Amino acid sequence: MKSLESLLRQSLGESLEIPAGPFALHRYPDWGEPAEPCAAVVGVDGGDWVVASAAVDSHLHNRATADNQFTWDLGDVMELFLQVPGHEDYYEFHSTPEGRRLQLHLPDYLKLRETPFAAKICDCDLVVKNAVRDGVWFCEMRVPLARIEATAAKGLRYAVCRYNYGPDGEPELSTTMTDATRGFHNPPNWLVLGTKED
Repeated sequence: MKSLESLLRQSLGESLEIPAGPFALHRYPDWGEPAEPCAAVVGVDGGDWVVASAAVDSHLHNRATADNQFTWDLGDVMELFLQVPGHEDYYEFHSTPEGRRLQLHLPDYLKLRETPFAAKICDCDLVVKNAVRDGVWFCEMRVPLARIEATAAKGLRYAVCRYNYGPDGEPELSTTMTDATRGFHNPPNWLVLGTKED
């Protein structure tokens, strides 16, 4: 079987500029190799921010029945976190294998729990595409930069994360973050596009 990185590159459109990746997600919280690996790239296509991933998954499923449910509690999810330079607020986007979406606009990460879930739901015109081939889940999430008040992709803080549920109902977590000791909601430990960090 070809490497995940090779499979991922083959799945991308020719118009996609790839400023970062492909990179492998590391298991959270010990930074080991996930039982089922995942690779991702960050891209820009016109005015859209794009993250595309390829993940080995032998038990692919999410029980979400509509958008903006607690997708991370319901099964497999790919997650994208974005923060515009100079902002304390940030965005969280999810795609399930079935194409259910979660879109959240979150306050300062230190005050995250003070805002009710319903008040965080937003609509940033997130578009998701999902496909499964030979046991590999291909997921693409696309967000217009203008909808998150970004004038350019360079300088955006970002993290790509994954919940991979097994048959025992327990998720294995993985991420592109540099350090996840405070969990995924920690912009200082995300990558920054256009720096040596990514």
